[in-house]
Amino acid sequence: MDLSNVLRIVAEISAQAVQMDRDQQTQKHECHVLREVLKKTTAERDEAVQLADERVNNGRESESFEVILTHILRQRDRSETRNGSQSSIATGEGKVNGSAIGENPGPLGSDTQVAGI
Repeated sequence: MDLSNVLRIVAEISAQAVQMDRDQQTQKHECHVLREVLKKTTAERDEAVQLADERVNNGRESESFEVILTHILRQRDRSETRNGSQSSIATGEGKVNGSAIGENPGPLGSDTQVAGI
């Protein structure tokens, strides 16, 4: 092998290493963002569960889960609006077959379980 081939191979390996480093940094950033989103979502879920428990414990079983969820989402909307982003409520995204509140306004009874909570 002559020197020009060796230099070409070293340059190719170096370019690949730089690209792999960039990819790794991007993936680390995405992982960090996803962890933060998971923490926020978990906190919101925990708050919704706590509110639901408080409603049941205070004898206010007649309030629906949708009311509690709407309260949580509105709080999130306010915080996201302050951060300059629009939420799913503001944009209307995330709706499946209309509003869940409008479709299911019934009370949250003592025999009702909320999936995943």
